[in-house]
Amino acid sequence: MGLTSWPVNKATTATAFTSTPSPAIVNLGSSIFLSITVSTPASGAPLKPSGTVTFVDTTTGTTISTVAINQNNGTASYTYTPPAITTRDTITATYSGDGNYTGSSNTIIVTVPSLTLDPISATPVQRGSTVTLTATLDPASNDINQPGSVDFLYGSTVITSVARGASNLVNGKQVYSTTINTGDNAFSLFVSGNPYQIQARYNRNGGNYPTLSSTSQPLSIIQQNTSTTLSINPNQTSFTYGDRIDLAAGTNPGITGSIIPFGTGSISFNDSTDGLLSGPNATKANSVPSSSFSSTRLSVGNHSLTASYSGDGVNYAP
Repeated sequence: MGLTSWPVNKATTATAFTSTPSPAIVNLGSSIFLSITVSTPASGAPLKPSGTVTFVDTTTGTTISTVAINQNNGTASYTYTPPAITTRDTITATYSGDGNYTGSSNTIIVTVPSLTLDPISATPVQRGSTVTLTATLDPASNDINQPGSVDFLYGSTVITSVARGASNLVNGKQVYSTTINTGDNAFSLFVSGNPYQIQARYNRNGGNYPTLSSTSQPLSIIQQNTSTTLSINPNQTSFTYGDRIDLAAGTNPGITGSIIPFGTGSISFNDSTDGLLSGPNATKANSVPSSSFSSTRLSVGNHSLTASYSGDGVNYAP
């Protein structure tokens, strides 16, 4: 009688790795459910795979957890909370194998997106100045479905929005940036004694990323400076007692091309020797402030004449 031996090798396995939610994208501080299913082509074998699955953060080399396989269905699961410092974790799940089955592994990428609002460099700003608002979505790539827009707002008031198509992919981050004129009433940024707390908000718009909000940055809006000019007629350096002099004053915005109309204010003419000559003379709203004054009553002596604008109490400073 002859004997023949044949080796019986371990059956191979495959590890399926899924997440809930899927794709594996979660808010900072939230958890994600990781699920493993170990399968084998040895469907007729009397014993199913047993052993453990080890979850490892291969980005840092940290072992997250080791979980026993449910031998009835070949599954193992773990609820994972990414660390606060992460933006993208590569998680590898490795099945240990057992006496009958070989080990196997699979990998999933867990993304924790964040939205950051750049500090507003020029604050306080005069009303009518331009301000650039920039928010950065991290991480980002063309293979992530992230069609969302970004709102810039304070409280519940939206200042302006930037569409996904107007943003730019820069070094793996999506940058949303816009420049606004604080004098435009559409942006609702009026002169205020308290800083506006500006935030950026990412709107999901049906994409994979959740709605996100940035921390706030302060923006102070103050009155716009003005400059007042004074002219004298006749234009000469000295006068004789009793001569008539004509004074004319005009006030201009401190910002060239300012889009803000002037409100009601006044202009006064003062003399260092004789005191107040005229005013306050009311100026018309929605026009450049101006005023004039004529006199033949300047006393003998040296005179320093000035014209002063009161401000309009809203947008323009004295």
